[in-house]
Parts: sequence; C-alpha cells; structure tokens
Amino acid sequence: MTKPNAGLLRTSRLLNLVPYLVSHQGIDLETLSKRFAITEEELLEDLNTLWMCGLPGYTPLELMDLAFDSGFVTIRNADELQNPRALNNEEVVVLLMGLDYLRGQLVEGNSDITAAIDELVTKLAATLKGFVKNNLSAQVSVSAKIRDTILSAIHSQSTVVIEYHSPAQDEISQRVVHPVDIFSSDDNEYIEAFCEQSQDYRTFRLDRITTAHMSESVLSKIAPKINLVQEKLTFEILLLARERDICERLHITSFNHDENLSRAVMVEGYSQNWLIREIMSLGGSCVLTHPLDVRERIKSRAENALRTYQRP
Repeated sequence: MTKPNAGLLRTSRLLNLVPYLVSHQGIDLETLSKRFAITEEELLEDLNTLWMCGLPGYTPLELMDLAFDSGFVTIRNADELQNPRALNNEEVVVLLMGLDYLRGQLVEGNSDITAAIDELVTKLAATLKGFVKNNLSAQVSVSAKIRDTILSAIHSQSTVVIEYHSPAQDEISQRVVHPVDIFSSDDNEYIEAFCEQSQDYRTFRLDRITTAHMSESVLSKIAPKINLVQEKLTFEILLLARERDICERLHITSFNHDENLSRAVMVEGYSQNWLIREIMSLGGSCVLTHPLDVRERIKSRAENALRTYQRP
C-alpha cells in the first residue's frame, strides 16, 4: 500500500483549518487538535505556518492575522480562504465522468457506496446549469464483476469458466482457464492463464471476456510456464485502393503515399485467420502477396463464396 505523502496531507489540513477557524472563533487548542486528529505540537506548527500566509504582497495588510498565545485561536483577514474554492464547469464534468466510471466498476453489494456516489453526482450535476445538455456517461469496457472474478481466481489459485470472443475466429467459445496474472499493454488489460482446451498458456484480452464465473473443477494438468510470448507473423500486401482505411485496420503505422513508389507494405500479426478475414472483408482493395500458402487459402475461400452466390 502506498504511504500517504506527509507534505500533501499537511497542505490539505492547512486549507481545511482556515474555514474551520473562521466559523469556530475562540476554539481552544486541545479541542482543535482532536478535531483534526493531530497533536497540539503539530497544531502549533500549522498555526505558525498559517500566520505567515496570505495574499501576494505578504505585508501585514495581506497576511492572515492569527492569535493563539492564550490557548484559544482566533483568525482575521482570511476572507479569501474562508470558503472552499468553487469548481469550474470543466472540473465538474471531469469529476462526474470519474464518478460514473467508478460506479460502473463497483461489484454487487456496495449499495452504500453507490448511494453516496449517486448523491454526489446529483449535487455536482445541479451546478452545471445547462453547461452540459445530456447526462454524462463514462463507458466501462470491462465489467467490474468479471475483473473481480479473475482477480479472486488469481488470489485463490482457482479455475474460471469464461466465454471469450475471438476476433481471429469470429466466434465466442467457452473455456476453462487457470488465471495466473493480469497486466496492461497498449491501453488494454490482459490475463495470462493456462487453458484447459489448449493444454497450454494463453493470453486473453479482458474486454473480450463476455462472462466469467468460478469453477469447482480442478484442471487436469497445468504445464510449466515457459514462455507466453507468441511469435509474430509477417505478411506482405499490395495496396490497390482505400489506403488510409487499410492502414488503420491492419495497424500499418508508416506508409509512403507517393504514386510513383511501390505500394507493397509489410504487416505483422499473430493469426493467419485474422489476416484472411481482414483481407476478404476489404473487397479487393488490397492483395496478399506473401506468404503464398495464406494467399492460396484466401483464394480458396473467395472461390467458395462465389460458388455459393451462383447457386440457384
């Protein structure tokens, strides 16, 4: 657990002290120290610091005037800090988006926290006064329940039954897996898990898991974890049209658009099935030139599709 920053905690306390003192003039040091959960020595250090704070210019006319020698604290000339700083519209929008995202990440059984968030959202939204016409919503790509199930399985070394959407196969399959780790890469979350179906370790993107629940079964065999890094495959394609669309869909980061230069580009991926589906979906805007065996598979699937359309 990260240790709180002492400087930030003290700064926050100092900012809270001023409006509290303005509304509690003459409060005794003992009561004040208990109210802020600090010792009297720490309180005196805070008061001495505030005694030297004020508006720019920092002459006696701009500094706050504190008196606490008698054991009772009074404060004057603190009008600028007597009320908490108001948030502007942009800051309120950011807070509302963050609260909506946080609410979406809560698992079932957190009704008290959910109610507190809803109450705060209602108060903040009322301050916008037409600044935003529609309700704000932060979409959650990964269900909090699914993430909680995966994390619990990792902690307890349990097995999980998941339904997983594979873009390469364009299908949803059910798998029994043993999650061992969860990590982030390129703004996506992944889990590393031993897959009962493959009898090997696989990497699953968390937002492609549609359902997940704990399993009472025990995996029949867990192979030693050797290397989860899958080797990349390299393909060569020839661009014929829709260059920008193809570059975005096939994750091509560099391409020279000079008409006089070759339009052959290299593409990297992990799945032949994924590439075949992408090439066919582009409707002749590009041609796979290498490797030849994958090219033949595309040709065969295209011919089968054409024959299907020709049937009466």
